Amino acid sequence: MKFIFAFCEGPHDVAFLYKILKSEGYVSHNRKLGEYPSPINDFLIREAMHSSLQDANLQSATRRLLPAEVMKKAAPERMIFLYALGGDSRRTERLRILRFLQDSFAVSDPDALFPGEEHTAATIYFFDADDAGVQARYDHINQELAELSDEPALLLSSQAQITDVNGIQVGGFIFSANEQETGKLEDTLIPLMRLENEAIFQAAQAFLDEHFSDDRCRKLQWKPNMETQLMQETRSSRRLKYDRDKSLIGVVGQLQQSGKGNSPIIRDSDFINLQKLQNDEACQAIARFIRSL
Repeated sequence: MKFIFAFCEGPHDVAFLYKILKSEGYVSHNRKLGEYPSPINDFLIREAMHSSLQDANLQSATRRLLPAEVMKKAAPERMIFLYALGGDSRRTERLRILRFLQDSFAVSDPDALFPGEEHTAATIYFFDADDAGVQARYDHINQELAELSDEPALLLSSQAQITDVNGIQVGGFIFSANEQETGKLEDTLIPLMRLENEAIFQAAQAFLDEHFSDDRCRKLQWKPNMETQLMQETRSSRRLKYDRDKSLIGVVGQLQQSGKGNSPIIRDSDFINLQKLQNDEACQAIARFIRSL
Protein backbone atom coordinates (compact mmCIF):
# COMPACT_ATOMS: atom_id res chain seq x y z
CA MET A 1 0.00 0.00 0.00
CA LYS A 2 1.19 3.49 -0.84
CA PHE A 3 -0.20 6.35 1.25
CA ILE A 4 -0.20 9.74 -0.48
CA PHE A 5 -0.97 12.94 1.41
CA ALA A 6 -2.00 15.81 -0.89
CA PHE A 7 -1.72 19.34 0.51
CA CYS A 8 -4.24 21.53 -1.34
CA GLU A 9 -4.83 25.22 -0.76
CA GLY A 10 -8.61 25.02 -0.63
CA PRO A 11 -11.75 22.91 -1.11
CA HIS A 12 -11.97 23.82 -4.83
CA ASP A 13 -8.61 22.13 -5.42
CA VAL A 14 -9.80 19.09 -3.46
CA ALA A 15 -12.97 18.86 -5.56
CA PHE A 16 -11.02 19.11 -8.83
CA LEU A 17 -8.48 16.48 -7.79
CA TYR A 18 -11.32 14.26 -6.57
CA LYS A 19 -12.77 14.31 -10.07
CA ILE A 20 -9.42 13.59 -11.73
CA LEU A 21 -8.82 10.68 -9.35
CA LYS A 22 -12.29 9.29 -10.07
CA SER A 23 -11.43 9.31 -13.77
CA GLU A 24 -8.33 7.26 -12.87
CA GLY A 25 -10.38 4.56 -11.14
CA TYR A 26 -10.13 5.77 -7.54
CA VAL A 27 -13.19 5.45 -5.30
CA SER A 28 -14.19 7.35 -2.17
CA HIS A 29 -12.91 5.79 1.04
CA ASN A 30 -14.35 8.04 3.72
CA ARG A 31 -14.51 5.55 6.58
CA LYS A 32 -15.03 6.14 10.27
CA LEU A 33 -12.06 6.95 12.46
CA GLY A 34 -10.79 3.62 13.67
CA GLU A 35 -11.27 1.92 10.30
CA TYR A 36 -8.07 3.06 8.57
CA PRO A 37 -4.85 1.05 8.37
CA SER A 38 -2.22 1.47 11.05
CA PRO A 39 -0.25 3.69 11.58
CA ILE A 40 -2.46 6.12 9.61
CA ASN A 41 -5.43 5.37 11.84
CA ASP A 42 -3.59 6.29 15.04
CA PHE A 43 -2.45 9.57 13.47
CA LEU A 44 -5.98 10.53 12.37
CA ILE A 45 -7.39 9.79 15.81
CA ARG A 46 -4.66 11.86 17.48
CA GLU A 47 -5.34 14.78 15.16
CA ALA A 48 -9.09 14.57 15.79
CA MET A 49 -8.31 15.02 19.49
CA HIS A 50 -5.34 17.36 19.03
CA SER A 51 -6.54 20.64 20.47
CA SER A 52 -7.99 21.18 23.89
CA LEU A 53 -11.71 21.90 23.63
CA GLN A 54 -11.51 23.89 26.84
CA ASP A 55 -9.16 26.39 25.15
CA ALA A 56 -11.01 26.50 21.80
CA ASN A 57 -13.78 28.76 20.61
CA LEU A 58 -16.71 27.32 18.65
CA GLN A 59 -15.04 27.96 15.27
CA SER A 60 -11.64 26.47 16.10
CA ALA A 61 -13.24 23.51 17.89
CA THR A 62 -14.64 22.32 14.56
CA ARG A 63 -11.26 22.56 12.78
CA ARG A 64 -9.01 19.53 12.97
CA LEU A 65 -6.09 18.42 10.85
CA LEU A 66 -8.15 15.83 8.98
CA PRO A 67 -8.50 15.14 5.25
CA ALA A 68 -11.43 16.56 3.29
CA GLU A 69 -11.52 13.45 1.08
CA VAL A 70 -9.92 10.02 1.08
CA MET A 71 -9.60 8.11 -2.20
CA LYS A 72 -8.49 4.52 -2.74
CA LYS A 73 -7.44 2.40 -5.71
CA ALA A 74 -6.96 -1.36 -5.74
CA ALA A 75 -4.32 -1.73 -8.46
CA PRO A 76 -1.79 -0.43 -7.78
CA GLU A 77 -2.90 -0.35 -4.16
CA ARG A 78 -2.98 3.30 -3.11
CA MET A 79 -4.79 5.55 -0.65
CA ILE A 80 -4.78 9.32 -1.17
CA PHE A 81 -5.66 11.80 1.58
CA LEU A 82 -6.76 15.17 0.20
CA TYR A 83 -6.31 18.07 2.61
CA ALA A 84 -7.62 21.64 2.22
CA LEU A 85 -4.97 23.40 4.26
CA GLY A 86 -4.74 26.88 2.83
CA GLY A 87 -1.50 28.45 1.69
CA ASP A 88 1.64 29.77 3.33
CA SER A 89 0.15 30.23 6.80
CA ARG A 90 -0.45 26.49 7.32
CA ARG A 91 3.22 25.49 7.31
CA THR A 92 3.03 24.13 10.85
CA GLU A 93 0.25 21.70 10.00
CA ARG A 94 1.95 20.44 6.85
CA LEU A 95 5.21 19.87 8.69
CA ARG A 96 3.38 17.95 11.40
CA ILE A 97 2.06 15.53 8.78
CA LEU A 98 5.46 15.23 7.10
CA ARG A 99 7.18 14.46 10.39
CA PHE A 100 4.61 11.77 11.12
CA LEU A 101 5.24 10.19 7.71
CA GLN A 102 8.99 10.28 8.26
CA ASP A 103 8.69 8.69 11.70
CA SER A 104 6.31 6.01 10.45
CA PHE A 105 7.60 5.10 7.00
CA ALA A 106 11.14 6.37 6.52
CA VAL A 107 12.77 4.40 9.34
CA SER A 108 13.42 0.71 9.81
CA ASP A 109 10.85 0.14 12.52
CA PRO A 110 8.83 -3.10 12.35
CA ASP A 111 6.20 -1.62 14.67
CA ALA A 112 5.55 1.23 12.20
CA LEU A 113 4.61 -1.05 9.29
CA PHE A 114 2.39 -4.03 8.73
CA PRO A 115 4.39 -7.20 9.46
CA GLY A 116 5.69 -8.84 6.31
CA GLU A 117 4.35 -6.16 3.97
CA GLU A 118 5.91 -3.18 2.26
CA HIS A 119 4.27 0.23 2.71
CA THR A 120 5.50 3.59 1.51
CA ALA A 121 4.35 7.18 1.80
CA ALA A 122 4.51 10.31 -0.32
CA THR A 123 3.34 13.91 -0.13
CA ILE A 124 2.26 16.33 -2.86
CA TYR A 125 1.94 20.10 -2.59
CA PHE A 126 -0.73 21.52 -4.91
CA PHE A 127 -0.25 25.30 -4.91
CA ASP A 128 -1.35 28.17 -7.15
CA ALA A 129 1.43 30.10 -8.86
CA ASP A 130 -0.51 33.33 -8.20
CA ASP A 131 1.32 36.52 -9.14
CA ALA A 132 4.53 35.34 -7.50
CA GLY A 133 5.21 32.79 -10.23
CA VAL A 134 5.82 29.06 -10.45
CA GLN A 135 9.42 29.02 -9.24
CA ALA A 136 8.63 31.34 -6.33
CA ARG A 137 6.05 28.82 -5.14
CA TYR A 138 8.57 25.99 -5.47
CA ASP A 139 11.02 28.11 -3.49
CA HIS A 140 8.46 28.44 -0.71
CA ILE A 141 7.98 24.66 -0.61
CA ASN A 142 11.75 24.15 -0.57
CA GLN A 143 12.11 26.50 2.41
CA GLU A 144 9.43 24.52 4.22
CA LEU A 145 11.11 21.18 3.46
CA ALA A 146 14.45 22.51 4.69
CA GLU A 147 13.03 22.42 8.23
CA LEU A 148 12.80 18.63 8.07
CA SER A 149 16.42 17.76 7.51
CA ASP A 150 19.94 18.97 8.25
CA GLU A 151 21.01 17.57 4.90
CA PRO A 152 20.11 19.64 1.84
CA ALA A 153 17.42 17.96 -0.24
CA LEU A 154 17.18 18.03 -3.98
CA LEU A 155 15.24 21.21 -4.65
CA LEU A 156 11.84 21.12 -6.30
CA SER A 157 11.42 23.06 -9.52
CA SER A 158 9.54 22.92 -12.82
CA GLN A 159 12.26 20.56 -14.06
CA ALA A 160 12.36 18.44 -10.89
CA GLN A 161 8.85 18.10 -9.47
CA ILE A 162 9.65 15.19 -7.14
CA THR A 163 12.38 14.89 -4.52
CA ASP A 164 13.28 12.73 -1.55
CA VAL A 165 13.30 14.10 1.98
CA ASN A 166 14.53 11.66 4.61
CA GLY A 167 13.12 8.67 2.75
CA ILE A 168 9.75 10.25 1.89
CA GLN A 169 8.85 11.20 -1.67
CA VAL A 170 7.71 14.82 -1.86
CA GLY A 171 6.25 16.36 -5.00
CA GLY A 172 5.08 19.79 -6.00
CA PHE A 173 2.51 20.64 -8.67
CA ILE A 174 1.88 24.33 -9.31
CA PHE A 175 -1.32 25.51 -11.03
CA SER A 176 -0.74 28.29 -13.57
CA ALA A 177 -2.23 29.72 -16.74
CA ASN A 178 -1.39 27.83 -19.92
CA GLU A 179 2.34 28.16 -20.72
CA GLN A 180 2.71 31.06 -18.27
CA GLU A 181 4.58 31.50 -15.01
CA THR A 182 1.64 32.96 -13.09
CA GLY A 183 -1.96 31.88 -12.58
CA LYS A 184 -4.19 29.73 -10.43
CA LEU A 185 -6.46 26.69 -10.41
CA GLU A 186 -9.28 28.53 -12.19
CA ASP A 187 -7.02 29.06 -15.21
CA THR A 188 -7.21 25.29 -15.73
CA LEU A 189 -10.70 24.76 -14.39
CA ILE A 190 -12.76 27.37 -16.25
CA PRO A 191 -11.63 26.53 -19.83
CA LEU A 192 -12.46 22.91 -19.06
CA MET A 193 -15.93 23.76 -17.74
CA ARG A 194 -16.55 26.28 -20.53
CA LEU A 195 -15.83 23.77 -23.29
CA GLU A 196 -19.15 22.78 -24.93
CA ASN A 197 -20.95 25.29 -22.66
CA GLU A 198 -19.96 28.55 -24.34
CA ALA A 199 -23.44 30.12 -24.43
CA ILE A 200 -24.00 29.48 -20.72
CA PHE A 201 -20.67 31.03 -19.75
CA GLN A 202 -21.16 34.07 -21.99
CA ALA A 203 -24.54 34.72 -20.37
CA ALA A 204 -23.09 34.28 -16.88
CA GLN A 205 -20.23 36.66 -17.67
CA ALA A 206 -22.65 39.27 -19.02
CA PHE A 207 -24.73 38.99 -15.84
CA LEU A 208 -21.68 39.51 -13.61
CA ASP A 209 -20.36 42.42 -15.69
CA GLU A 210 -23.73 44.20 -15.76
CA HIS A 211 -24.60 43.83 -12.09
CA PHE A 212 -21.24 43.95 -10.30
CA SER A 213 -20.86 46.89 -7.93
CA ASP A 214 -17.69 47.62 -6.03
CA ASP A 215 -19.69 49.47 -3.36
CA ARG A 216 -21.61 46.31 -2.53
CA CYS A 217 -18.31 44.50 -1.94
CA ARG A 218 -17.91 46.56 1.20
CA LYS A 219 -19.39 44.77 4.18
CA LEU A 220 -22.73 46.02 5.46
CA GLN A 221 -22.58 46.77 9.18
CA TRP A 222 -25.26 47.54 11.76
CA LYS A 223 -24.17 49.81 14.57
CA PRO A 224 -26.09 51.81 17.17
CA ASN A 225 -26.29 55.57 16.70
CA MET A 226 -24.64 57.06 19.78
CA GLU A 227 -27.19 59.87 19.99
CA THR A 228 -30.44 58.04 19.23
CA GLN A 229 -29.34 54.54 20.28
CA LEU A 230 -31.14 53.25 17.19
CA MET A 231 -29.44 50.79 14.87
CA GLN A 232 -28.13 52.23 11.64
CA GLU A 233 -26.47 50.75 8.57
CA THR A 234 -23.00 51.68 7.42
CA ARG A 235 -20.50 50.26 4.94
CA SER A 236 -17.16 49.00 6.15
CA SER A 237 -14.04 50.62 4.70
CA ARG A 238 -12.64 47.13 4.22
CA ARG A 239 -13.44 45.63 0.84
CA LEU A 240 -14.72 42.06 0.76
CA LYS A 241 -12.78 39.74 -1.51
CA TYR A 242 -14.34 39.45 -4.97
CA ASP A 243 -12.99 36.87 -7.40
CA ARG A 244 -14.74 37.02 -10.76
CA ASP A 245 -13.64 33.53 -11.76
CA LYS A 246 -15.00 31.98 -8.59
CA SER A 247 -18.23 33.95 -9.01
CA LEU A 248 -18.52 32.70 -12.59
CA ILE A 249 -18.30 29.08 -11.46
CA GLY A 250 -20.93 29.74 -8.81
CA VAL A 251 -23.36 31.35 -11.27
CA VAL A 252 -23.21 28.62 -13.92
CA GLY A 253 -23.31 25.93 -11.24
CA GLN A 254 -26.72 27.04 -10.01
CA LEU A 255 -28.21 25.55 -13.17
CA GLN A 256 -27.49 22.11 -11.71
CA GLN A 257 -26.54 22.49 -8.04
CA SER A 258 -29.10 24.87 -6.55
CA GLY A 259 -27.93 26.61 -3.41
CA LYS A 260 -24.58 24.83 -3.34
CA GLY A 261 -21.07 26.27 -3.23
CA ASN A 262 -18.32 25.91 -5.77
CA SER A 263 -16.82 22.71 -4.38
CA PRO A 264 -19.89 20.49 -5.00
CA ILE A 265 -20.41 22.28 -8.32
CA ILE A 266 -16.90 21.31 -9.44
CA ARG A 267 -17.24 17.83 -8.00
CA ASP A 268 -20.78 16.87 -9.08
CA SER A 269 -21.87 18.95 -12.10
CA ASP A 270 -21.51 17.75 -15.69
CA PHE A 271 -19.47 20.79 -16.74
CA ILE A 272 -16.49 18.48 -16.26
CA ASN A 273 -17.16 15.04 -17.70
CA LEU A 274 -15.01 11.96 -18.17
CA GLN A 275 -14.18 12.68 -21.81
CA LYS A 276 -12.92 16.18 -20.97
CA LEU A 277 -10.71 14.87 -18.17
CA GLN A 278 -9.24 12.19 -20.41
CA ASN A 279 -8.59 14.59 -23.31
CA ASP A 280 -7.35 17.66 -21.42
CA GLU A 281 -3.56 17.92 -21.27
CA ALA A 282 -3.50 19.77 -17.95
CA CYS A 283 -5.67 17.11 -16.27
CA GLN A 284 -3.61 14.33 -17.77
CA ALA A 285 -0.43 16.02 -16.54
CA ILE A 286 -1.82 15.88 -13.00
CA ALA A 287 -2.85 12.24 -13.44
CA ARG A 288 0.61 11.30 -14.77
CA PHE A 289 2.24 13.19 -11.92
CA ILE A 290 0.29 11.22 -9.30
CA ARG A 291 0.96 7.93 -11.11
CA SER A 292 4.69 8.67 -11.14
CA LEU A 293 4.95 8.60 -7.35
